[in-house]
Amino acid sequence: MRTSFERERAVFSVIPAIAATDPQRALQLARLMRHPRQRAFSLYEVARGAAGSPGDTLREAAAEMIETALSMRRGEDREDSLHDACRMLGFVAKADPDQALAFASRLTEEPWHGWALGDIARAAAETRPDKAVAMIEDEKDEKLRDSLRDAVATVLADSDLDKAIQLAASISDEKGRDGCLYAIVSKFSKTDPARAGELTRRIVSRERRASAQCAVVAHLVQADTDRALEMARSIQEGEDRYRALSAVAREMTRTDADRAVDVARSIENQAWRAVALCGVARTLLTPPERRTSGAM
Repeated sequence: MRTSFERERAVFSVIPAIAATDPQRALQLARLMRHPRQRAFSLYEVARGAAGSPGDTLREAAAEMIETALSMRRGEDREDSLHDACRMLGFVAKADPDQALAFASRLTEEPWHGWALGDIARAAAETRPDKAVAMIEDEKDEKLRDSLRDAVATVLADSDLDKAIQLAASISDEKGRDGCLYAIVSKFSKTDPARAGELTRRIVSRERRASAQCAVVAHLVQADTDRALEMARSIQEGEDRYRALSAVAREMTRTDADRAVDVARSIENQAWRAVALCGVARTLLTPPERRTSGAM
């Protein structure tokens, strides 16, 4: 005979599918769960299913999940439930950022309060970027404000690059600022490698900047080999520099084999120099119509 917990797990297994088509019915089933963690899990799935058609069901599921999570005893289940509650507020924020912030005010403990605001800011940046920016301006805690800048900037890089760069540059913590700029560079290095390359100059950490420049070279080399070579040579000595020069050498083989060999031979590390020369040789031996890009 099944225990009550096993029966609840059986019901929970069908809640995601029901929530996708009938969130209100799924909410009714979630309310039958007596085990707090199962109920929290179920309410999260209801909220995720209701996110596509926000309304009373989404708000009710969010409110009940937060109360369920907060009522649990301290331990792994409570932490997991609160983490899910923070993510769930992102669903609410896409439709109603103010409602999501009202729910977040119930999560007064850290790190949950900060995590909730981060998830809300990321979601709001997709649908209401003005609201996401206002959240940053309203936040009094500098550390949390930096965290929100990072969250919003990373999302806005897809739709408003200038604003994203402005927010990233305003992060007061150097390590956090470098991390955010690196994330932005990674997002658009393929679509606009030239501008991405310029942005890497703002990254203070030599290691992080080298990694970002290497990523840019991988895409820039296909559009502007000379500029890619210039950037590759500007990278501090290390694996990122060797990898970038190797990619440039292989791509350069298409138009100037002698120069490609010179670039490969210029690599300071013996192992990477051998890798680059092998790449050049393979490209030369491959029929032109079968050659692939030299990107890393």
